[in-house]
Amino acid sequence: MLRTQKNTTFALTNRNITIKTLRHIIRLTVYLFLGLYLGLWLFTISPACQRWLAGKASDVLSKELGTHVEIGNARLGLFNRVVLDDILLLDQQADTILAATRASTKINLMELTQGRIRIGSVQLF
Repeated sequence: MLRTQKNTTFALTNRNITIKTLRHIIRLTVYLFLGLYLGLWLFTISPACQRWLAGKASDVLSKELGTHVEIGNARLGLFNRVVLDDILLLDQQADTILAATRASTKINLMELTQGRIRIGSVQLF
């Protein structure tokens, strides 16, 4: 009768790791990622944080566009969505280009890690 080996191993960088250990590493990585994402989302629920994020976003957009930009609140939604409230964008002659009560955008996170912003969709209200 042939005996089967219960602990199957993989050779990763000259070390033998069992499937059980590999499963624990993957599970820990997934829980860590979800915990960080949930923590960031919970952090942005507070009104003080939303105003701070809106101020930072207004400053960056004003500097990039060379004009006045106001944002009331900014928060993270689920699934890479950013929601901006009370947006006012003026041109260089102080005329209104855009005034919206809410804008919702979907951002590609992989592009963001490379220092670029790629917006997948925008909804204006």
